Amino acid sequence: MQFKHKIMVLAVLPLIAVTIAMGWMMNIQAERLVKVQAGIIKERILASHQEELRSHMSIAVSSISHLYNSNRNDMETQNQVKTILRNIRYGRDGYFWIYDFKGNCLMHPYHPENVGTNRLNAPDRLLDGRLKYPTMVEVARQGGGFLEYNWEKPSQKNKPKSIQKLVYYFPLHRWGWIIGTGVYHDDLEKETNRMRNEVTANIHSTLQGLALIAIVSAIIVFSGGIVLTINERQLANGKLKELAQRLVMTQEEERARVSRELHDGISNSLVSTQYQFELVGYQLKENLNDAQLTLRKGLKSLNDTITEVRHLSHVLRPIILDNDLPGALQQLVNEFSERTGIRMTMRADISLEIVPETATVTLFRIAQEALTNIERHAYAQSVSICLEQISNEIRLSIVDDGCGFDVQAVRRSSRKGIGLCNMRERLAHHGGDLMLSSVLGRTELLAIMPLAKR
Repeated sequence: MQFKHKIMVLAVLPLIAVTIAMGWMMNIQAERLVKVQAGIIKERILASHQEELRSHMSIAVSSISHLYNSNRNDMETQNQVKTILRNIRYGRDGYFWIYDFKGNCLMHPYHPENVGTNRLNAPDRLLDGRLKYPTMVEVARQGGGFLEYNWEKPSQKNKPKSIQKLVYYFPLHRWGWIIGTGVYHDDLEKETNRMRNEVTANIHSTLQGLALIAIVSAIIVFSGGIVLTINERQLANGKLKELAQRLVMTQEEERARVSRELHDGISNSLVSTQYQFELVGYQLKENLNDAQLTLRKGLKSLNDTITEVRHLSHVLRPIILDNDLPGALQQLVNEFSERTGIRMTMRADISLEIVPETATVTLFRIAQEALTNIERHAYAQSVSICLEQISNEIRLSIVDDGCGFDVQAVRRSSRKGIGLCNMRERLAHHGGDLMLSSVLGRTELLAIMPLAKR
């Protein structure tokens, strides 16, 4: 091999090696992204399904409350309740069924052969391996809750296939009944597969682009010499930057898509409102006295939905956040107190000139996430927020008097604490830290951010 050819080979080989290494690294990072995004999507869809089931169960219980709360325990009253629940449907495969605390099936619209039989010793199992019906009774005795197992969809009778299902059980203690309803998780599988296919397609496109760049660069090097090789490497670097930018854009588009998933809650609220108006129609038809009350509930639910749309658009990016972090936090506090009725106090002692814009957004999002957690889980009566500068650190403290939780258990759990992980990652970007302590009656979240990166 001539010396100039050796020079060309030595010029091409690093380019090929770098291209392969980048393709390998991109593939690894993309796979990690798929896993992380799949976990986030699963958690959000699961939370959406839980909220949907609570809403449907609330409507069903409201539809039988006039009979259950009448203090009548006769067979005729109970049969009326069974008939009402048997006829309630939502979506394509939503329905209700009834068991008692002894495991006897009292009503099932799609499996009438089970009615009158005791299922307590049936071999059916949950996804975690526990026996289905004893666990169902145990959960109901404790006030109700969620379980997951595989079950056939009514709409697929011609092609029976067991699909993962999330079920919500609600007890009627006075009668010893358990009302159940559930939604199927096939949308979770479809959404995860769709995301995985999109990322896989992006990986293939990126790898093909990298391979094309390597081949073109090699041809130009061998045909044009070292000078052209240098120029082509510069061009290749520009294209690699474009590819990197494309990956960033893909990530942002994915975040935007996940953000749009948050609006599924609006759809659930509208469905709930629809069922309330349908219930009004039923009550008017049956000359029941609760029609006006149910109508008011439906109108209130519709108004709440409109408020939620406005709230979501504001939550995405408050305009005041651009130049007034204390003002943005105060606005967030006022809205939270008005919406939840929780007593709020806030103190801010900080100079706006020392806070970078990115740090402002980070602190606001941490406060936003913390208040969301308090509203959902803490059952608090009062919350205090303090934003201050101590030495060369900015500190954001959020304290509530709620029920508290096991901090270590949340950290060890793979299904909980997503919000806390996001807070830590945001602070870590600025060299900051998140401290958390919780006991009954006092939970404190402390976000510490240095004015300069550590």
